[in-house]
Amino acid sequence: MNDPMFELMQNRSKLLARIAAQREQMTEIEDEWRTPLALADRGMAIVRFLRCHPLLVTGVMAIILIRRLSMAGLMWGCGGCGKDTANSLQFRQGRRREAKFPAACCF
Repeated sequence: MNDPMFELMQNRSKLLARIAAQREQMTEIEDEWRTPLALADRGMAIVRFLRCHPLLVTGVMAIILIRRLSMAGLMWGCGGCGKDTANSLQFRQGRRREAKFPAACCF
């Protein structure tokens, strides 16, 4: 073989070895990023679904809000279901009752 052809073959073998090393590095990087990227893909799928179904999102948020408000009302006895109703009944019957809770308990 002549010198230019021999140099080309050596250069080619060096490049092939470098390519193989880079492939291994890429597989290591891929293994590190596989889980976070899968999570990001799942998040994007959820966002796309919610964007296509705005009525569903609104309904769920309304249910959560109503449930929270009703639970807060039951816990604190406020919102017309607790002390306010009891005080108004006592006042109508001519007996005034002291409030168990301070007036600042209502949100």
